[in-house]
Amino acid sequence: MAIRLEKITSIKVFPNTDGAAKWGNSKFTPYKDGSPADIHLSASKKYRVSVFENDDGSLGISITEPMEQQAGDNLHDNVQQGGMKKLAVDAAIRRDVPIDDDIPF
Repeated sequence: MAIRLEKITSIKVFPNTDGAAKWGNSKFTPYKDGSPADIHLSASKKYRVSVFENDDGSLGISITEPMEQQAGDNLHDNVQQGGMKKLAVDAAIRRDVPIDDDIPF
């Protein structure tokens, strides 16, 4: 079974020279999918928290929820975009074509 990470939110914190906290963000607003949103965490679920160093010296904190995902044997079954779906179908067809190792180079 495949695992898909469902994004809960991202938090950006900055170096802090004042006070006991080494990093902070006093103007944090919860965002989800690019716009302000409420964040709900459940004690009955597990979450993944990741911390990344940004180029500007800040830290990015990402909170995601691992979700079990049913995946089919065919890549093209889960592709939604029309152009990409055709590529996935073509790749699946070519996957079943045997490779001819006798081609002289």
